[in-house]
Amino acid sequence: MKIKEIKTLSGDRYNYVKITTDENIVGYGEIHPASGTSGTPFVSMAGVKYCEEYLINKNPLEIEKHWQHMFRRQIFRGGSDMMAAMGAIDIALWDIKGKAYNKPVYELLGGKVRDKVRL
Repeated sequence: MKIKEIKTLSGDRYNYVKITTDENIVGYGEIHPASGTSGTPFVSMAGVKYCEEYLINKNPLEIEKHWQHMFRRQIFRGGSDMMAAMGAIDIALWDIKGKAYNKPVYELLGGKVRDKVRL
């Protein structure tokens, strides 16, 4: 499986990353507009584009490897805007991994730790 396409999607309040694989598995991640120092999500969306050239044709299941590469590639360049972009990509890749293994992401991350949450 390889990453075929990465798109940024603009919404009214939030922006998203959509990653599609060559097996047509789609993962989504959210770029929150409050993330980043610039006050606008468009800088983070540009950060997604910056990471795109590295990610295309890579195995989407190697999430930690890609995170380390993206982090080292951008260090001292993007600050929290770039971290917001990487966070959205990370979420989308975990979404793909969950769909590929037909498991909820929380199980891939170690399973549930409680049966209920006190409100």
